[in-house]
Amino acid sequence: MRYARIVDSKVVEVIETPVGFGIEQCLVPALAAQCVPCSTDVQQSWTYDGVDFISPEPVIIDAEIIEG
Repeated sequence: MRYARIVDSKVVEVIETPVGFGIEQCLVPALAAQCVPCSTDVQQSWTYDGVDFISPEPVIIDAEIIEG
């Protein structure tokens, strides 16, 4: 199963447990308590509002700034 470890409403780590093992069997209780099940599209740096995962806004780079 796949889990997201949440700290301050941010996904700081995505963990996949071995088949047949729960997150409680793989991590110490303090870390396991920070984890919630997530889908395969959830990535580090997403936010979690307690119900839904939200991907970050894409960064738009202004070509004029880069070219100087």
